[in-house]
Amino acid sequence: MKPTLQRNANVRKAAVNFFSELSKQGFPHCNQVPKITLLLGDLDSDVQKAAVNFFSELSKQACSSEIFQDAILAQVPTFTKLLGYWHSDVQEVAANILSELSKQEVFQDAISAQVPKIMLLLGDRHSYAREAALNVFSELSKQEVFLDSILAQVPKIALLLQDTYPDVQIEALKFFSEISKQEVFQDGISAQMPIFTKLLGYWHSDVQEVAANILSELLKQGDLDSDAREAAVNVFSELSKQEVFLDAISAQLPKIILLLGALDSDVREAAVKFFSELSKQEVFQDAISAQGDLDSDVHVAAVNFFCELSKQEVFQDAISAQLPTFTKHLGDGDSNVREVAANILSELSKQEVFQDAISDQVPKIVLLLGDLDSDVREAAVNFFSELSKQGFQDAISAQVPKIILLLGDLEPNVRDAAVNFFSELSKQEVFQDAISAQVPTIRKLLRDVNSDVQEVAATILSELSKQEVFRVLTLHKETRFPRGVYISSRSKSELECGLQPVSIA
Repeated sequence: MKPTLQRNANVRKAAVNFFSELSKQGFPHCNQVPKITLLLGDLDSDVQKAAVNFFSELSKQACSSEIFQDAILAQVPTFTKLLGYWHSDVQEVAANILSELSKQEVFQDAISAQVPKIMLLLGDRHSYAREAALNVFSELSKQEVFLDSILAQVPKIALLLQDTYPDVQIEALKFFSEISKQEVFQDGISAQMPIFTKLLGYWHSDVQEVAANILSELLKQGDLDSDAREAAVNVFSELSKQEVFLDAISAQLPKIILLLGALDSDVREAAVKFFSELSKQEVFQDAISAQGDLDSDVHVAAVNFFCELSKQEVFQDAISAQLPTFTKHLGDGDSNVREVAANILSELSKQEVFQDAISDQVPKIVLLLGDLDSDVREAAVNFFSELSKQGFQDAISAQVPKIILLLGDLEPNVRDAAVNFFSELSKQEVFQDAISAQVPTIRKLLRDVNSDVQEVAATILSELSKQEVFRVLTLHKETRFPRGVYISSRSKSELECGLQPVSIA
């Protein structure tokens, strides 16, 4: 700013401050108010602030002085006009003044008369004017006297949720966040649920975040995660506890279900909790049960989803009806879907109500032991490990020879799963004969060309040797462990530490 202009700005600021001091002393200077109003649009920010402070002080005096009241009332239309001013700082100043004045009963009628004009700014071609109008409406919504006026504008304000400018969208979301605190607006909020959900996937991260924030405000959700999708799901979960929002959320179930397939595990976990919460609401029981089909978009989170639902008795019939669908997906062209289908059946097998139906699917799970995808093979082994804990003696015993081969699998995750399987089986007396028959095969793996496979075989034999019933079988003749370690059946400690070669007795 040029020196002369700067000096002039300082003079204007000093003049405004002078009249502010006079107003504190109760001296009327109404003839200067229109001139000071114009300084709200001054290009110098310090002059603007001085003018704002002036009107702030004037409004305090207006409570006890009709002279000051009349002076300010006469400027309300000008404040409204400044909302459409091209400079954002001026818009903000005008919005703040109108907001402050709206808190005092003496000015509320005058401001109410400006609502139609403020409403016109919602359709202004300039985004800054639309944004400023939204700011005022957000503040007015806090005053009961303006509720009817605001309520009539909700449909028009809702259009700004899809504005081409993210800043306008954010202000519209903040507006709905504010009015969500008022019961009178709940129907209007429910009508906008589809848009709120849509905005969670908007390209602009700030819009996503505010969309989640508004839902949080609806529920007074205090712990908002930085991930907008997770926050949104958490909010919907809480929202489902309020009957007034049930119908609105019900219509969004398909979109929320897609969040079960999010890459972020926190989002998936939040989605599971959401459906778990919904399962307590009778109105949602049919809606959730209808989502039983396993969709490729949700294959990762579907395991947790169905397991959570399976704990609720009301969903057990619906889930049982989906078991053939899960079985069908065991042969899906997508290995992720095959893996998840196996994991779902594995988890459901923990509940007695599903065990008979799952037992019928064992032959199809067996086929997955030879799947080209290592994750699918691992899931199949884990399935049989889980079944072994529930009984299923005949079904499991028949698969032991096939699973034993996976101890030599090229993929470590499959080998580890097989080790866990045999470790689990060895603890149960009913499977000891089946395992005993496979000890020679395990010993052969000690000479495998892959040292990792040798180590796996050694680990299995070491575990088995801890049990008397297997000890003689594992060590009845020379057994060579990795790194040239020979073990005698007379030395369990040597077996476990694998330190010194010893001769077979």
